[in-house]
Amino acid sequence: MQSEDAVTRQLQEFQELAKNNKGIDTTALALNALAQAQAEEEDAKGKRKAYWISIGIPPLGLLFALYYVLSSKSDGKRVALNCCILTAVSLLIGWGIGAVVMSGFTPQQSAQIQNVNMNDVQGLKDILNQQ
Repeated sequence: MQSEDAVTRQLQEFQELAKNNKGIDTTALALNALAQAQAEEEDAKGKRKAYWISIGIPPLGLLFALYYVLSSKSDGKRVALNCCILTAVSLLIGWGIGAVVMSGFTPQQSAQIQNVNMNDVQGLKDILNQQ
């Protein structure tokens, strides 16, 4: 948002310069200002990747947030905030789903799960692999 305001101010300055001096190429100046503003922003592909990882693997989203906070790009802090928000939402949703799934178990089922012998599971796996 700040870069858009800065570009708008620059374009207004270019218009004033063009009024005072007809030899100034305002189109080239405007294109240069827009290219510079675009170079100062994070690339869309990197932001998309950070957002998806923040949703899919929430703890890693915080690493992306740290990376973007420390970046020198103009929209880095906004991207970092979005990563933090997506990470928090993803963690809350995961916790909620886990609580719902775990509340579906009765105490007897929980006790049965805790009493599972891993050697029996390995034996079943071996039997299934032989077939």
